[in-house]
Parts: sequence; structure tokens; C-alpha cells
Amino acid sequence: MKATLLLISLFFILTNSYGQDFELVPYRFKNKWGFADSTATVKIKPVYQDVIPFNRGLAAFKRDNKWGFIDLKGKEVLEAKYDSVGTYFQGYYAKDEKASNKSSVVSGLLVYENGKGSIVDITGKVISTVSLMFADEEEETAAYKNKIELIKLNDKVGFKIKKSGFTIEPLYDSLIYADTDMISMFGNRETPYFLAMKDGKWGIITTRNTEKLAFEYDNLIDLEFNGKKLFKKNGKWGVMDQHYSVLLHNEYDSLIYENGNYLAVSNGKWGVLDYNFKSTLPFDYEALKMSSDEKGFYVKKGNWGFCDTNGELKVPTNFSSLEKLSYTDFFKFSNDIKKKKFGLFSLDQTIKIDAIYDDIAPFTKGYSLVTKKGKRGYINEKGVEFFKK
Repeated sequence: MKATLLLISLFFILTNSYGQDFELVPYRFKNKWGFADSTATVKIKPVYQDVIPFNRGLAAFKRDNKWGFIDLKGKEVLEAKYDSVGTYFQGYYAKDEKASNKSSVVSGLLVYENGKGSIVDITGKVISTVSLMFADEEEETAAYKNKIELIKLNDKVGFKIKKSGFTIEPLYDSLIYADTDMISMFGNRETPYFLAMKDGKWGIITTRNTEKLAFEYDNLIDLEFNGKKLFKKNGKWGVMDQHYSVLLHNEYDSLIYENGNYLAVSNGKWGVLDYNFKSTLPFDYEALKMSSDEKGFYVKKGNWGFCDTNGELKVPTNFSSLEKLSYTDFFKFSNDIKKKKFGLFSLDQTIKIDAIYDDIAPFTKGYSLVTKKGKRGYINEKGVEFFKK
């Protein structure tokens, strides 16, 4: 498990905006890495096994399978001695291993050595050698753990309210706790409850084990932020409000809520309903999914195209693969899924980068990590390559 986490942390920092200022751009020559300026002029010679982009004047480098850090002049600030590195200068909750009730938010360089994660400063001094996670993740996890304890016995589940000690013996096949703090922010105060499954059917019980919704549903999905729930009954999906009144009758084969929209299937075709269940995209597509920036939908009729949130077709369904890159108006496309070569075009379908890459990641600060002929490298939005051979 630990090895998996280390791998994920490295992939995350390479492909996401955290820890990437691009004060200099990673540059590859053959199998060695260095750094170049925005004109692709080499500033730090390619001598490393691998590098991670600069953030606040520091970049990670790999040599002899160990990681260290250099500054913008190529000076080694921290020697290559770490097994792996994470994000730079992000906020982490650091729990004191000797005092479990104490924690603080710290910032520095997240490194791993001898199987243990630590945060160090720019001199290599250890700030914390504790269990680590992003601060917002820690708060979300703690909110659940501080309120409810699940009890499992013989494949059945019960619960204990930590504050009051009230306990329900394991009677249910499954329990999902719905914390209503978020709901109350929208003016919909509601007593906390559980989505519960018993004898293969779903219902809702309070934390006092009072039945609020009968056990007669094939499935229930809670939309915690507004109290609405997706429900499946007699094989079809619909929507109910926080008081369990039906808002949208169960007549859909599939129903997915995304950012104020309901992606639905009727008679085998996909369409979109808005927040008030008005049709904004007709039920006319073989497949449909929302773009990651939530500004439109990929639609499939034989091939893929793109519609905006008003249902207007902006890109015709001509592409075997299509993806709108986050924070840009560029689309990653492929005309031949068998060859799996990707390029970029703009919203007006002007080709910006020819379909010659094995993969193209979203742009960060004007640069994208691409794969070409099995090797990684960076390009800018004009298609300039920061690698050779």
C-alpha cells in the first residue's frame, strides 16, 4: 500500500498544477533531464534521471534512483537521498504521534525516506515525521470519525453515536451516514440520518433508528449539499426532495447528477435535464458525459462531439476521441482510435497541434506533459517541444 501511495504522489505532482510554477521548463535530451527557459534554451544541463517542475525556486531531481532538490541556478540545495517526493510547500495536517489529540498545519517539502513520510525545510531539517494528508482531506475525514462509529458483525452493520453513546446493534446490510452540516448551509436544516439497506432494499433511518423512508427502493444516492436524493424503484430512477416528496418520477434507465445537471437515459438514449428538470439536451445520444471544467458535454453519435451547457453543438460528432483540456479552450482529439495519436484544436476547430502524440496532459502555466514514441516531454501551447530524440 505504501509503495502505491508513493507512486500516486509522484504521478499527481507531474500531471497537476500543485507544485508547478514553471520558472524553468523541464527539458529532456535523449534519456536525461535538465531545464530550459521559455524559448527552449537550456539553462540547466540535462544530466538527471528525472525532474519535477520548479515551485517557489526549487525543483526535484532524480539521480541514482534517489531524489533531491536544486535551485534555479542548478545548485543542489538538498542532496539526492530521498526515495520519493510529494508536493512542495502545500498545507498539511501533521498529527503528533505521541499526542494523538494534537495537530497543526505545516508547509514544506514532502519527502519519503526509508518508508516514512516527512516534511522538511529548504535546509533538509525535518519539520514533522508524522502521518500526513492535505489539510482539507483531514478535516473531512475527522468530521465523520468524531461523530459515528460503525459496528460490524456477521456481515451486518450497526452504529454508535460517540457523543451520546446511543447504539444500534448490527441489523443492516449497509449503512451510509449523511452528515447534514452542508445541507444546513443552504437553509435546509435536517437531522442527521443513514441511508440503510435491509433485505436487499434501501430506506432511510435517523440516528435514533427511526424509519424515515420505507425500505422499498432498489438504490438511494444522497445529494448532501441540497438534501435531494436520487432513487431507483422498479428498475427506474427519479429524484425526491429532502422531505421525500417525488420531484422527478422514476422513469429513467440511468440518472447522474453533475453540477446542477441531471444526465439521464430514456429509451436507451442520453440527454440532459437542468436543475429544475427542464430538458436542455435532447435524448438523442449513444453516450454523454460532462467535461471536467463543467462547461459542456461530450456527446456521441457514432463519434464524439461537444455541446455547451445550453445544448448547442459546438464541435460536430466527427472524432473517435475528444477531451476538453481543463482551464483552456483546447480540445485533445484523435481521428483514429486504433493509432491512438492525439493532437489539439481550438473551439473553432483550428488545428493547434497535430495528432502526433501518444498522450497530452492538461496545460499548467502554458505547458503540457506529453508522451511521444513512448517517452515523456513538455510542449508549450504553440507546440514547441522541450525535448530532443
